[in-house]
Amino acid sequence: ASLYDDCNDADEEILPAASEVCDGKDNNCNSLVDAADTLTGTPTNPGVTYSCQAGGWQITQCPVDQRHCDTNLENGCETDDTALASCRGCDNVCLFACGASDCVEVTQVSAGFFHSCAIDDAGKAACWGKNSESQLGDGGTTQRLEPRLVSLLTGVTGISAGREHSCAIALPSQTVYCWGDDTNEELGNSGAGSSDEPDETSVTLAVDIAAGLSHSCAVRSDGTVYCWGLQANGRLGNICDFLGATCTGTAGPTAVAVGATTSLLDAVEVGVGRLHSCARQSGGTVACWGNNTYGQLGDGTADALSTTARTVSTLSSATALTVGDYHACAVQAGSVYCWGDNVSKQVGQASGSLFNTPQLVPNLTNVIAIGAGSGFTCALTSSQVVSCWGDNTYGQTTASSAAASDTPTAVGLAGVTQLAVGSAHACALAPGSQAWCWGYNSNGQLGNGATNSDSNASPSKVSPLSN
Repeated sequence: ASLYDDCNDADEEILPAASEVCDGKDNNCNSLVDAADTLTGTPTNPGVTYSCQAGGWQITQCPVDQRHCDTNLENGCETDDTALASCRGCDNVCLFACGASDCVEVTQVSAGFFHSCAIDDAGKAACWGKNSESQLGDGGTTQRLEPRLVSLLTGVTGISAGREHSCAIALPSQTVYCWGDDTNEELGNSGAGSSDEPDETSVTLAVDIAAGLSHSCAVRSDGTVYCWGLQANGRLGNICDFLGATCTGTAGPTAVAVGATTSLLDAVEVGVGRLHSCARQSGGTVACWGNNTYGQLGDGTADALSTTARTVSTLSSATALTVGDYHACAVQAGSVYCWGDNVSKQVGQASGSLFNTPQLVPNLTNVIAIGAGSGFTCALTSSQVVSCWGDNTYGQTTASSAAASDTPTAVGLAGVTQLAVGSAHACALAPGSQAWCWGYNSNGQLGNGATNSDSNASPSKVSPLSN
C-alpha cells in the first residue's frame, strides 16, 4: 500500500476521498485535474459567473453594467461599468458622461488664460480652473481643479475661454452666450454687468467664437464679424472707431469694418489677442485690426494701430488661423506662417524681435491646425501629432530645456484630433476623444485635480466632471 493509501505519496492531501478544488491538481485521484463536475469551493457573488482556469478561479461573466477590475475575486464584479472613472473599461476615464459602449465624445476643448473649457457631442459644456470672476459659469466663484458643468446651457456647438470670461455658441439659433467678468463689457450683454451664469448676447447664427483678454468676437453665418468689449487700440474694429467718434452702445456687439461704411464680409474664422484681432476669409485671405506695436497686423506697416481690418501680406489660401497675445499664425498649403512678437521665438524664427509680415516656420509640413498662446505656438499635423515652440517656462512646449526655442518639439500624445492653446498651457483631444492638458497649472487649468506653478511638460488627462 502507498504511504498514505492514496495516489500521490508526495502529497498527503491528494487521496481518493479528497474534494476536488481549483488548484491545478488531481485532488481525488480520478485522473482529472480541476474536474468541473466535482469542483468544490466555488466563490459566490450574486450574478457573477466563475470558472476554474489554469489552476485558479476566474470571473467570466459580470452582471449588466458591472466589471471586475481588481485582484480580489471575493468581491466579485466590484466596478460600476457606467461610472465616469471606469466607462466600459477598468481605466477608461470620461470627462462628461459614459455612453452605451464608450465615453460620450468630447468634441472641442478651449484653453484660456487660467481656465479651460470643453463641450461634448450631447451639447453640454464644462469648465475648470480659475473662477474668481465666475468665468467657469457654474454659478459661483470657487476655483475648480476638475471640470464643472456650465449652468443653464444646452445644445452647445462651440466654446472659447478668455482671461476672466468665457463665451459659447448654442442652439437652436446659434446664439452667443458669455459669462464671467464684464468690467470692459466683454460679455456683450448690453451693459447688464458681470454674470456667474451664461448671459445671452444679440449675436445669432454664429459659426465661430473667440474670447480674449478684454474683448470677444464672433463670426456669423453671413460672413460678418462682430466684436464687443474694451474699445481701446481699435481691437473691436468697428466703424465708429474708424470715424474717430465715440461709439454708443458698445456694450453690445458691433460689426468689424474695412472702411468708413463697409463691414468685413466672407469671414469663416476669428481669433483675438490682447490688443488685436484677426479673421480668416473663405477665399483664404486673412485680415487683422487693432494694435500693431509688434507688427501683429501682418500688413508690413509700422503703424501703431488700425481701427479697421487690414489684409495680411502674402496669405492667399490660408486654411487655419490662430491669434496669440501679440502674434498670429496661419496654415497655408500645410505650412505654418507667423507674424508679430518674436521675443520668445513664438514666430518660429531664431532671431529678430518682431516681424510685420508672415514668416515661414521651418521644419513643419502637413499641418492642419494651429494654436497660439502668450509666448508660444503649437501645430497639429495630419499624422495627428502636436509640436510646439517658443516660451517653455512652464513646460508648455514640452521641450527638455526651459529656454525659449524656435525649434518645434513633438508633444508626447498620439492620435490627436483637436488642439487648443492658452496663455501658458495647452490642451488637446486624443484617442477616445478625451482631453489632455500640459503647461502652467497655477489655478488648476490642467483639470487634473491639482495645482502647481512648476513645469508640467507631460500631458495629463483631464479628470471627470466633479458635479
